[in-house]
Amino acid sequence: MQQFDVSKDIWALIVMNAQVDYCDEEKGSRVVEGVAGDPSMAVVTDNIVALIAKPFRRIVVSNDIHPRRPDAMENVEQSLSGEKSHCIERTPGVHLIPKIELALVGKSSRPVRKGEHPSLICNSIGTSPEFSTHVSTLRSLNVKHVVVCGFPFSSAVAMTAIEHVNQEFEHVYVVLDATRSDAAPSRCPDNMKKALELLGVELVTVKDFA
Repeated sequence: MQQFDVSKDIWALIVMNAQVDYCDEEKGSRVVEGVAGDPSMAVVTDNIVALIAKPFRRIVVSNDIHPRRPDAMENVEQSLSGEKSHCIERTPGVHLIPKIELALVGKSSRPVRKGEHPSLICNSIGTSPEFSTHVSTLRSLNVKHVVVCGFPFSSAVAMTAIEHVNQEFEHVYVVLDATRSDAAPSRCPDNMKKALELLGVELVTVKDFA
């Protein structure tokens, strides 16, 4: 079985939405519950930690940070999302879950802020005002391979992968056992997998990395 060695060539890892609101099943307001066949949250978290431990040249962590707003603006956010507000700046839910935050200590990581526009419920990294800078940095490092994991698969992770395909990186991967999907009626994960494969995104697992 072929294994990818991220110490060779130049690789970047992107970890999407590894925050309390998405990951902490007791404290999160917007936990990604998963669908049939998804690994448990504990397994996904451990697999993300295992990926972070690999010698990636660049690690990027998205921060979904919705600034505090007057009540009227917060109501706008609730109506757009169809659920209670989440990832609000200066609340515990916006912070990385401790296990992943600890894994990033001493790593060459860079947060990318998103979700700051009051009328936008943010998903992919491409909606960040820092996206162009992020892409320029990866190009300046001569990154050829982009690996995406995190939450949720069928929106933020998948769209982030597609955006890097559109930016013409040589290879883009989604690590299926390092992500979970939102339950119905959100996007269909199986259809999203087919779409990713058609676009040239490779669907892999943690075991595929040496």
